[in-house]
Amino acid sequence: MKKSILILWAALAFAFAAPQQSLAQYDEPASTEVVNNENDEEYADGPDIGFESENADATVTESSNSGGSFWENALDVLLAILAFAAIVWMIGHMSYELFVRKNPFKPITREEMAALRSATGRPEEMTDDEINQVLDLLEQERISWTPLHDKDDSRIITTKAMIDSCMQTVDKIKVLAPTETETIGAVNSFIDIMHDSYKREFTGSKLLVGILVVFLAIMIYNFGWGSAPFFILSGVTYIMSAMTPNFMSYRRELKGKNGPGALNWLLGGVFAVIGSAQTIRYTTKWSDGTTTHEDDNSQHYAAWAIGFIVIMLLLFCLLIWAAVNYLRNYVFYR
Repeated sequence: MKKSILILWAALAFAFAAPQQSLAQYDEPASTEVVNNENDEEYADGPDIGFESENADATVTESSNSGGSFWENALDVLLAILAFAAIVWMIGHMSYELFVRKNPFKPITREEMAALRSATGRPEEMTDDEINQVLDLLEQERISWTPLHDKDDSRIITTKAMIDSCMQTVDKIKVLAPTETETIGAVNSFIDIMHDSYKREFTGSKLLVGILVVFLAIMIYNFGWGSAPFFILSGVTYIMSAMTPNFMSYRRELKGKNGPGALNWLLGGVFAVIGSAQTIRYTTKWSDGTTTHEDDNSQHYAAWAIGFIVIMLLLFCLLIWAAVNYLRNYVFYR
């Protein structure tokens, strides 16, 4: 996975670097030639030669502009292809993790372990030494987990390295092939903890998703379904990318960092600005004893305008935020 990310960044770097070098090769000689023709030929050989020189200059300039336009169009197409490929790869990888590889930790059964022991020429019943080996492996692995501060001897999985180590321990236990009922129960309880720690849950901004749904309904009602695909793609990708493994949430909670995310804080600030807007009332007393009132709602208008702009920026940048979540929760998570 990391190699794929590096290859993608290398391709982007090449896409930016190569066209710039080519543009420099095409532009510099053309610019120099135009200046030389203008200064040397126009005044030395009379008006006819000057006229021909101007035509030549125009031809050279047009050719140079055509070359630049070609490379600019090629760069735009290449960037669009790379962006589309990155989105497809991102959605495909997340779909695999969420719907195909959603439970990589399967409990063991006595029948499977008995068949394994029979295939390796061992008796179906375990020896006391084998039972102790299995229990020792489980206990050694449990001790390596992160302790809870408020409970005695309670530990939880908080890193991807712990998950990987647990998988290696389960593989070692399967080689021992436990068939004793209580031992199998202890192993399966261990596997259940692994599964719950690796399970993914949505940790993104539910408020922003709700705003997106309302915005989509308004767009579809006024402009039809043709205006919806981009925002639907952004919303689905964001929801998938915000499916965080529980062990990451456990670690943040232990560190006291499991509060509202940046998007929730930003949206909370927007609604706080809207809620804090005030109506200013001006009261005028006239000489005849009457009183008139005039309300100034400019603060409300300004607050709603700022809120609308911020929310629209968030919706249009939702795909970028989804890419950040994808890298954090699917690629570089640990």
